[in-house]
Amino acid sequence: MGSCAGSGQNKQKHSRDERIRTEPDKGRGSDAFTGGVNVSNASGKSAELKWLDLPNQKKKTMKKQESLKVTLSITNGPISKYYIRKNLRYLEGVNFKDNMFVVQHIVTGKIRVAERFSMNTVTNAFINKIIYLQLNHPNLLDIYGIFLENNYYTIITDYCNGGSLLSLLSERNTHFEEGIAAQCCRQIYELMSYLHKYGLYHGSLSLRSFEKYNQGKKHFKLKLVDFSSLFCKSDINESNVQFLSPECCSEKQSYTAARDQWAVGIITMAIAFGKLPFDANSLQECLENIQSSCKKEGFLQKELEKQIGNPLIKDLVLQFLQIVPSKRIDFIQALDSKWMKNYEQVSKQQFKQCLDELTKKEANFLQSCFLLMMIKQFDDQYSQIQEIFNGLDIDKNGRLTKPELVKHYTQYFNAQYKPHEIHDFVNEIFTASDINNSGDIELSEFLIALSNPKTIITNENLKCIFNQINQGQPFGFNELQPLFRTKEAEIQSSLQQIPNQIINFEEFQKLMFELIEDK
Repeated sequence: MGSCAGSGQNKQKHSRDERIRTEPDKGRGSDAFTGGVNVSNASGKSAELKWLDLPNQKKKTMKKQESLKVTLSITNGPISKYYIRKNLRYLEGVNFKDNMFVVQHIVTGKIRVAERFSMNTVTNAFINKIIYLQLNHPNLLDIYGIFLENNYYTIITDYCNGGSLLSLLSERNTHFEEGIAAQCCRQIYELMSYLHKYGLYHGSLSLRSFEKYNQGKKHFKLKLVDFSSLFCKSDINESNVQFLSPECCSEKQSYTAARDQWAVGIITMAIAFGKLPFDANSLQECLENIQSSCKKEGFLQKELEKQIGNPLIKDLVLQFLQIVPSKRIDFIQALDSKWMKNYEQVSKQQFKQCLDELTKKEANFLQSCFLLMMIKQFDDQYSQIQEIFNGLDIDKNGRLTKPELVKHYTQYFNAQYKPHEIHDFVNEIFTASDINNSGDIELSEFLIALSNPKTIITNENLKCIFNQINQGQPFGFNELQPLFRTKEAEIQSSLQQIPNQIINFEEFQKLMFELIEDK
């Protein structure tokens, strides 16, 4: 087996690439979850923690997709088989809590942050919701494992090394440049739109909620670090009261989409103009300030008029900060605003590069599963590809359709190609990417089509993945089923081709090296 399609497919791709390259160039990285709530002593704080039951959130849920994806599960056993605990109490950009510590992966050497929770009713509910939802978004912290040992859960997550929005704005003592502000706001709007589709409302958003993931890199990538507030509600405090909507000053237990929309409007104002409209010396004084100020006609308009900046941003902020909750703009509408349209998420250059690098992988089901695991851990482009996928996904349903790609193709290449040629190009993309012939392209299929197996299938990486599946021991259905929970039938069928339906390391190595053999 080879990494590319047969000669006919290669000729089609070559033809498409040549036509696209007639336009001169102008320049040429586990499922996402988080576990950031300190509930180790939660059993004694029931008055402070208010749990949101998912079914009670207006019954607003997304239809389950039977996609190929690596699913998160609980590992019974010590993390010491996979991670070394580092004797550090400080990492730049990380606000450590008492139950947090630093770990380093034994094979990859990557630094992660571990958080430990005592096993109790509250923690069990929190962990179960993480496992049930299997959320996946580039602006959520990645969870690399959940370990259960001696009545404690340990969650391994990303290390965000760039600091919070609050600290970054404080360092500058001013607002961000408009281009950076647009990058930040787009990511926040995308993420909140994704969460609201699940009926998940945060309720305590602030500038501390988002931290920069990639310190020093040009692309400003944010991640939501207090994701736990989607499930576990705590009282308003002095760090987030300035972002509270006026109707919730007297109804603090009301968690709605409108509450988040208001908070994001305040965050947008801070990022773009360096200004928070409500201030006070105490929590109660701030609550009263919000309520009294919002009763004054035109208060927020006057505050924005004082700021020097793009009128399109001011208009967007005002649409978020409507006093009547039902009149506030939602996040899909915000992404379609005039200001956001000036800063496209997927550039023509990125789109063209994807088309140039996209190839069909002649991989069977098991090879696709293991390749997907390797892409998420070892492909440096994983996160960027995930962001591009989200940008192409117009209706944000986690799948790319032909009409969506036709729209993007037309936007970028309308002057060069006729409509029937564009439809032909899109059909070629689906031939290369739609592995399961479902009629749309899932993120996993997009990742596999854009991957370069020769750069990630190495002996060291294979040993790492093999060790993760069953602690370095041969594995079969029982070990693979938790990793790919929606694909039991496919796993069983594929294992029929394996002697004794058990894969040892030699068999695993042979299976994956087939993908990079020259044919």
